Amino acid sequence: MHRRPHLATTLALLVAAISSIAGFPGCTNHKQAWNDEPFSLRSPYTTQRDVVWVIAPIRNESGVSVADELRLADSLVSTIQEIRGVSAVPMNRTLAAMRAAGLPEIDNAAQATALARRMNADAVLVGSLTDWDPYEPPRLGLAIALYARSDSMGVIDTTGLDPRRLTMASSDRDPWDFRHDPSEPLSVVALHLDGSNGEVRADLRRFASGRIDPNSATGWKGYLAAMSRFERFACFELTRRLLASEADRLVAQKDAMNKRQAELAAERDAQREQMDTIGAERALMGIDSP
Repeated sequence: MHRRPHLATTLALLVAAISSIAGFPGCTNHKQAWNDEPFSLRSPYTTQRDVVWVIAPIRNESGVSVADELRLADSLVSTIQEIRGVSAVPMNRTLAAMRAAGLPEIDNAAQATALARRMNADAVLVGSLTDWDPYEPPRLGLAIALYARSDSMGVIDTTGLDPRRLTMASSDRDPWDFRHDPSEPLSVVALHLDGSNGEVRADLRRFASGRIDPNSATGWKGYLAAMSRFERFACFELTRRLLASEADRLVAQKDAMNKRQAELAAERDAQREQMDTIGAERALMGIDSP
């Protein structure tokens, strides 16, 4: 006569069976945590407030009519808004201001700086799309120029310079020859990103870290599968390179100003020494100084 198993024994066997199944590879329910902070950008400017940029509508020079320039411009606005120390005007406000000013697009520096003043911004970004291929691996080319108002973002910094002494300088050289030509952009950056390039993929992995769910099936490669996501990466890279170019410009401008200040100080010392020499010679000759 067979005895029926005790209920507690049956439950224990059932729990053990379920536990063994859960232990098989692929059946674990553990999830990775979001531990990485996304790679972020910082402003190179030393202003007390955020610098404000306006993004002009992007021109499509890629020869691909299905490319969405407005989506790309919105992505660039979103990227700039994440910079610590820089803010961007929303595209709908920019388009409204351009319509009110009768500007279908920005063609030159004068229009760019006029738009910046109209919108009380510091600078305008004028960009163009040079390549666009959404098929994996995607390709994207962008170029951008930064046009600033003459009184913004350290374009001309006169701190520590005395205009009266500058006009008395004996040199024929323009004491402001390090200043920026307002008809030219402050910085120009161009890039071409090919999703099959190993260096591009390495930059993409760094960009994706902290921005994607670590439990996602596609991981960072999801940015290669959707063109809208690849465009966000491209806008980040373009902005990163633009900020680096601006940082270099500010350093070069500061070095030029310091060098010119030293030259002016040397010129003043030479003039003072010359006057002292002339005065001593006149005293030896018994000639009163005028």
